[in-house]
Amino acid sequence: GLLAAADWLLQQFKQRSGMLVVFNCPLVELKLDDARATAVFRVIQESLTNITRHAQASEVELNIGINQSHLQVSIKDNGCGFDAAAVRRKSGFGLMGIRERVMIFSGTARFDSKLGQGTQVTVQIPLSKDCKAEMVV
Repeated sequence: GLLAAADWLLQQFKQRSGMLVVFNCPLVELKLDDARATAVFRVIQESLTNITRHAQASEVELNIGINQSHLQVSIKDNGCGFDAAAVRRKSGFGLMGIRERVMIFSGTARFDSKLGQGTQVTVQIPLSKDCKAEMVV
């Protein structure tokens, strides 16, 4: 499932980058349809790729949880951050790809960053009726 895949992805990232990695998830179970699970996995993957390429970070934090009827995922780093206006003028597809992946499900993607203060990517995707989530009690 998504939680095991995200954990595996973070462990691989940690081994390659040497960064401190924190994974916060109060869920013990999360069953998503394949399309949503794949989209979220790719968002996490693209975010980690961007951190490797651009952030000059030493720490990464991934949070996955349920907020009302939405899956919420945030990936935060302590890197150099970026100027959003300058990034919009470039022709890269990473952030645009993240936004498009969640918009397919009527979700949202937010990119919070300031130079010298790191970056946080937050996505919210409405859950399908078939989603099953169990919280740690």
